[in-house]
Amino acid sequence: MTLIDMERIKRVVFFKEGAFREIRDDKNAMSQAIAVLYIAAIIGSIWMILQTFGFALIGILIGVPIGWVIFTGILHIISMLFGGKSSFEGYLKTTAFAQIPTALGVIPILGSFVGGIWCLALVVMATKEAQELTLGKAVLVVLIPLLLLAILVLLVGLALIPVMMSGGFDPGVMSYY
Repeated sequence: MTLIDMERIKRVVFFKEGAFREIRDDKNAMSQAIAVLYIAAIIGSIWMILQTFGFALIGILIGVPIGWVIFTGILHIISMLFGGKSSFEGYLKTTAFAQIPTALGVIPILGSFVGGIWCLALVVMATKEAQELTLGKAVLVVLIPLLLLAILVLLVGLALIPVMMSGGFDPGVMSYY
């Protein structure tokens, strides 16, 4: 088995039926999944890495796997509520492969946007196949946390309006002395 299976990557990015089930069931695919996750993240962030003289690479090497596990964990819990059948490990492998389009972030301006939409679609497909859910349920599994996050951002933004309107945050206001 090679570390990077280009045929498998092609099947994933072109939404070939069964690609994510194959990854889920491949006992040796975790190393491939991690390699794909890191390579796509590094390629997609190359400009940021160069602008920070390589320091952003440290954040990528630490943050990407943490974000991947947390994101997949949330989706896995929601999938189980909808009747999902995958193990957490199997689902982790598929969501890693679904991140391949993040590499498009190397293209200025539109790359990250197109890559993000493509990733979202691939995560839906990974959820559908790995968790053995209908397309509608897979879409809900992926959209529920995104909608909750959007609501949270909106509420925080609304809570900050009075602070912004008053001229900013004044630490002296919170003083008890």
